[in-house]
Amino acid sequence: MCNSKPKGFSLVEILVVMAIMSIMALGSANFFVWQMKSNNFSDLQSKRTQLRLALLGQFLSSSSHCKCAFPGLDEFPASTSAPGITLQSGGLPYSANILQRYSAGCTPDTGGQFISSTGIDSLKSNSIRLEEVHLSGGNYIGKLSIEMESLKEVAGPKQLLLRIPVVLQTVPGSPGNVQFDGCSSDSSTTIVPLVGLCGSNEYLAGYDAMGAKVCKPLGACPAGQISKGYDTITGNIICSAPITSCPVGQMVTGFDTTTGTVTCSAITYQ
Repeated sequence: MCNSKPKGFSLVEILVVMAIMSIMALGSANFFVWQMKSNNFSDLQSKRTQLRLALLGQFLSSSSHCKCAFPGLDEFPASTSAPGITLQSGGLPYSANILQRYSAGCTPDTGGQFISSTGIDSLKSNSIRLEEVHLSGGNYIGKLSIEMESLKEVAGPKQLLLRIPVVLQTVPGSPGNVQFDGCSSDSSTTIVPLVGLCGSNEYLAGYDAMGAKVCKPLGACPAGQISKGYDTITGNIICSAPITSCPVGQMVTGFDTTTGTVTCSAITYQ
């Protein structure tokens, strides 16, 4: 009499199923991480645009705010010419650590902060400077330059630069010099507002000397390849071969995180 027993899955079959499930889980995890970083990068661009508009409309609308943000600046030469200088304080390049609204006597307004070195709404400043200050057409002009950084991981440049043309107010200083007394927006270069972000297939690479946004194409992966994200320096798209299945008679034995392909080996039976 022949006894037959129910046949279960072999160890090899179980390992194959586990490997396939692991590859699928890894692919899904990589996709969600990239999607999160992509969303964070879009949010970073949006915040920089919002910051620029807020500074133009609320901070640089009054020269007293700028004066309070940059206290104790040294005098600078009255004949300063292009490309100009970075204002100095105590012999060192002067940088503020926060931009906010002030009331009389440079008293900070509650809730009036725009950006700071400690971070506000996942965005912090690495440097806030008054640069390229020079005399032009009877006025002292320059750039309010803000180097900012996202506190979140992003699929693109994490550090961005915002530069806004400003007009400086001065008072007489020692012979041949003037003293900084505040700054406000340069109406000749800000009458055209910067609104919106770049197109759906572009990324914001920076701003030109006039404060206008500079957009560059993201590009697309060739047919048969997938996007793994964007280069943090250039913003260029990073492509790789898609995840593939193994040929008949082979099984998945690993996953190449660089190329995005699975590695296969012949199935052997004991």
